[in-house]
Amino acid sequence: NKSNDTCIIESIVPDCECVEVSSNKTQIVPGDSCLMNFKFRIKDEYFHISKSAYIYVKNRKNPLSIAVNLIRPMSQDMLKKNFPYKLSNSIFLSSDSFLLCDSNYSIVKLLNVSDETDTLSYKLTPATKHFDVFLTEILNPGEIGQILISADTLKNGMYNLRLVSKDGNLIDMIIKECGLSTTSL
Repeated sequence: NKSNDTCIIESIVPDCECVEVSSNKTQIVPGDSCLMNFKFRIKDEYFHISKSAYIYVKNRKNPLSIAVNLIRPMSQDMLKKNFPYKLSNSIFLSSDSFLLCDSNYSIVKLLNVSDETDTLSYKLTPATKHFDVFLTEILNPGEIGQILISADTLKNGMYNLRLVSKDGNLIDMIIKECGLSTTSL
């Protein structure tokens, strides 16, 4: 508490039921602090979790917020299940292709399992202007990123997205569009 007044915590509200948050104090005098304890109830398949809690304080209009990031090692079985495609020794992918049929976007998740930051780049062939590609270009150790492909309109076609890691390893990913045809009744 950096203010001149005693801080009175009225409630702490986590952003989901999978988190329980408590404080060792409800009143914090000026110059003092408190300890917040986050207890996660999560399933085994989670690797990276980001959760928030909102702290409602007496005589304050808006709540304070605190965010906690949890990163834990993923077992080899979970790694193979959730990220079965290998780009390099450090980067694994959740899929090796994109399918644009029922919606105009598709996402592939990326995981950096190394202790070093990795960088990624891509090339789309044949070049087309009706796709947007959003790529997490820098993946820190243990971080999950993504490649998102978005199409203005769906056509019938196949494209190649070449993903390249900083060590020069590459994987060619297929983008398949299923253009939707409309029929009148």
